Amino acid sequence: MRPFLAAVLLVGLYLSIVEGNDAPDDDPPGANVTLPPDRDYRLAMLTDARSKNIGILSYYPNKGGGYTFVRGKQIVFYSLPYLPTTYVRPETKVAVRNGWWNGRVVVQTLKKVSIIGTREMPFGGQTVYHSQMEAGNGPPLPRRADTPIAKWTRDTPNAKFRLSIMTEDHETRLKLKSIIPVLEQAPTTLSSKP
Repeated sequence: MRPFLAAVLLVGLYLSIVEGNDAPDDDPPGANVTLPPDRDYRLAMLTDARSKNIGILSYYPNKGGGYTFVRGKQIVFYSLPYLPTTYVRPETKVAVRNGWWNGRVVVQTLKKVSIIGTREMPFGGQTVYHSQMEAGNGPPLPRRADTPIAKWTRDTPNAKFRLSIMTEDHETRLKLKSIIPVLEQAPTTLSSKP
């Protein structure tokens, strides 16, 4: 019984150290990490706004200060004036054999999930995100990874914007190129924060 208690104490101590060191105070997890994109208030349509078509996609100005791009009823991607960040959360797995804990193996992994940060893009830029829900061990279940796939940026306040695409998927690249006219009409100052 003593080895079991010692193992539990060691695991608990290790987890508290890992959580303290790998989740910095200036980068807290986002409040919307567990929400599917269609429930995220930042991606909701602005009041009095209308959806418009651009190629095979429709778009509308969202409450987060950018645009939400949909195909049918499914959100394809969205642009927001915020830099991406990383949410680091430990996941613990205990090895079980024949329905019983064997008392020897505890696996500790750190799960990094991309999320929408709270820092503004410089010079009125936008980050274009694609979202994916991921399952995990322990709360919160499930988690959302907001993967940045493009950036609409400029180097100085008077410079011309450019779209930098970070994905290799040909179809996604074509869709991203088709939204350039929409991003060109995006406001260059931020009026609301997430």
